[in-house]
Amino acid sequence: MIRQPGELFAPERKNSKGYRINEPASILPLLNAREAFADATWTAGPMLVGNPAPQGPARDAVSPCRRLTGNWQGT
Repeated sequence: MIRQPGELFAPERKNSKGYRINEPASILPLLNAREAFADATWTAGPMLVGNPAPQGPARDAVSPCRRLTGNWQGT
């Protein structure tokens, strides 16, 4: 049996609606919301018990479109 897209993960959960990326009316709200963060950079690190400070040098985090989005620091 081939399930319909909305039933793909049933009965555990309903499948997400998704976006039609080739249809401007469907994708424009997502692109506009993303644009608000176009120049944002983020800093991340591990969340450990006792909250010890990250150690080692920070490393660049690059998005799939090859844009620098921030840095992260490991332990």
